[in-house]
Amino acid sequence: MSLEWIKSQRSFLSPEVRNLLQESMRVGTDQAISSDSQIWVTESCGIVWEKLEELLSGIEEEYASKKWYFEAVVKLAPLFTHCYNILMKLTQDDYRRLIQPYLEWTHQGAEVDACMKEISEGSFNSDHLVALLTVTAITERSLGNLVLMKQEQVPFLLRDLLVTTELKELLGNTRVQLLRILLGSVLGINLRNIAWHGFLSPCEANPAFVATLIIILADCGRWLKDCSVTNVPCRPFVSFKEACCPMSVFEKVDIPPRPVMEEVITKSPLVPTIMIPVWMKALDLLAEKRWGLSVTALLPMLECSLRCLFAHTNEVSERVLTAENSTLYTTLDEILEPCINEGICDSVDLVNDDQSAEQSTHNVLEENTRNNTDIYFKHEIPSYTSTEARKLSSNNHILLFIGKKLNEALHDLLNFVQGPRVRDRISHGEVRLKEFPQEIAQHTLCLCILVLSLGNWRSKLQGICICNKNKHCSQCNADYVHFLDPGMGIMCCDLKQIYIKSVAGNHKIKDCINGLFDFISITETSENLNDLLAVLSDGIEKYKSIYHPTAILHNKLVSSASQLKDWLTWKKVDADELGYDNWEGWNNLELPEIVSISSLGNTHEIKGLNNIKDFSSQICNVNYEVLYRPKPELEIVSILQRIASNVHSALDNICKNLSIKYSQYIDKKLRSRQRETYRRQLNAIPVIILNIYFTLQIIYMVFFSVNKVSELSKPCFNNLIKMFKLMLKVQENIVSQTDLNANHWDEAASNSLRNIETLRQYFSS
Repeated sequence: MSLEWIKSQRSFLSPEVRNLLQESMRVGTDQAISSDSQIWVTESCGIVWEKLEELLSGIEEEYASKKWYFEAVVKLAPLFTHCYNILMKLTQDDYRRLIQPYLEWTHQGAEVDACMKEISEGSFNSDHLVALLTVTAITERSLGNLVLMKQEQVPFLLRDLLVTTELKELLGNTRVQLLRILLGSVLGINLRNIAWHGFLSPCEANPAFVATLIIILADCGRWLKDCSVTNVPCRPFVSFKEACCPMSVFEKVDIPPRPVMEEVITKSPLVPTIMIPVWMKALDLLAEKRWGLSVTALLPMLECSLRCLFAHTNEVSERVLTAENSTLYTTLDEILEPCINEGICDSVDLVNDDQSAEQSTHNVLEENTRNNTDIYFKHEIPSYTSTEARKLSSNNHILLFIGKKLNEALHDLLNFVQGPRVRDRISHGEVRLKEFPQEIAQHTLCLCILVLSLGNWRSKLQGICICNKNKHCSQCNADYVHFLDPGMGIMCCDLKQIYIKSVAGNHKIKDCINGLFDFISITETSENLNDLLAVLSDGIEKYKSIYHPTAILHNKLVSSASQLKDWLTWKKVDADELGYDNWEGWNNLELPEIVSISSLGNTHEIKGLNNIKDFSSQICNVNYEVLYRPKPELEIVSILQRIASNVHSALDNICKNLSIKYSQYIDKKLRSRQRETYRRQLNAIPVIILNIYFTLQIIYMVFFSVNKVSELSKPCFNNLIKMFKLMLKVQENIVSQTDLNANHWDEAASNSLRNIETLRQYFSS
């Protein structure tokens, strides 16, 4: 199977979905409106809903069935064409009079206007696709805001939003039905999903769909105004400011010159020729500094390319297509999973039997008409014919080529719950595209370049090491660890050279794995591109996950330890002046020299409170895994993260309280009772600090062995969870007691002492 089939793929829509889309556009967009029977939109740009209701109610098929949706799409085709023709005939004055005033309820009227310009005369197919991506996101966000008038929570998915009774009450059943046919059902055209998941090519993104959605939005605005529905709420848009600084791994990389980026796109075997115009459109938007729109164009194309690599490496080429409505799509979540669904590679159910091979799964051009395009990956993957080799296909081979670091970066940007989740938030309309930060746009672009150029910058990845599952391979400096079948061993990618250690009886597996790496080869590239890839690959190899729960826990530990190490220098009144125990001469409570968790086989030496800097260095240097972790481990990490968050909050409370009290004391603003509270605070703080320090030591000890948690027995695991819940409760109480408005310092000190004793007993035994 040559990678050239990806370049020559002419559509990523499965036959049934493609047929439905073609039916929806069977009336040409240039057809004139010749009779009243064809009038679907009034001169004031309002849809004739009575006609639409009559048409939909006249469908004889069972309502909302597959056949009902198909019949509805066929009958609605003239409506889409008419909407486009009407909009194209509007003058600017007419548009400002008939459309703009009724878009105010969306709170994104300017963005809708931009979509209108993208489908105007002289625009290109790539413009139409970007406009469709944008207007579907705006539509979803606007409908969600509308539902918020009737209920407190908006469904996350558009399909769920469009079946709410509240939306039907506000807009009427017929409007909602039309939106479901267009956007919100896998049985309908399902524009939102096929566009945002990278299945829709630019030549399939008909501008009539964009025009129809614009007119629907304006018509809804007119209806709401007639019904005296005003002040539609606007949920706050997401800001990515907090995500900009952490994502600085490519901060030294400016936007590459246009010719270099074009070279990446045109030479990469992972960019289908039919999708190249959209990549070029993204480059245009970058040049115009329209960061949000550029990422809007990039993300579906990135998913399309990754899906192509997924299908190629796992020999499931049919999965580059949209599935039929009875089967889930292969989306980014599954593309980056460690295993693929078993049996998919043997299934041909997605293709009709009566179709020719050229019209079915691959849509591959005849050999003599293929383009002689330079590609990075040249060789074929061997066919899996034996049962043993076919069994290997349940493991997702794409991860071997992406590598651990790039995979972590993709998850950080797109998937992890506490990360920016850029694709989700843009596609659901949660972002003001005009305010999208340049830093994240450039970060996204760099990841795209790395994916498209995998064969170049990972060409040094020439092999793998198969080690016995329970043995450490001293030769293997693992860039990625991937479990094969339980009896087979561990697959490791080595960045420097080939190490093959065959496990008895697995020679066929070894040959298949070698074959996977055979097609990684370098094509001749420009010096500028080589320089760019050298910088990007250097950056990505140093990447550390930011938004995985374990990475967040690590960062909180580092931050708390860093804040704690300077506690003796915090501003305070002299001990002699206020009559409290001097911190420098404070008699430390005795902590155990060693703590342990016997069930994990882990012990930890406690450094004294005067060695916080050494402890801070220990935390910074700890290594951990983040991808594909077992549920018990994530449960432990989650509760530890909450404890660490409360520790950090308590330290913040103490510092703020100290600063305020010190300033008030110096300015002689403290009454006698307040001075006494201040004195009790200064006496209590060393005890609270010791408790915090001991708690951080325990968290570090568990964190150091967190990858072993899944090996615990259920009683041991539950016992550990119970202990951590007690620790969490103590830290939550201390946060409340050290609050600026509480000042319960004696209680906080007592809680700290009890917690120290509890931890000593539990972890010293």
